[in-house]
Amino acid sequence: MTRYSLDTDTVSAILKKDLAVSYKPRAKIHANHEIILCPVVYYELRRGLLDKGATRQIQALQVLVAALQ
Repeated sequence: MTRYSLDTDTVSAILKKDLAVSYKPRAKIHANHEIILCPVVYYELRRGLLDKGATRQIQALQVLVAALQ
């Protein structure tokens, strides 16, 4: 099993439902690879979403984080 760490741009694309970018992480998950999210990336995303008042995207981030390591 291989471990992959998502960066801020990739997670942003996933939250925006950009299928072209989010295809690879989804394929890795389906292949039972481990996907992790660095705490710094999480902080950066959450801080940006809070500044924008993007409550729907914050909820989507929470759902995504709950599914990851």
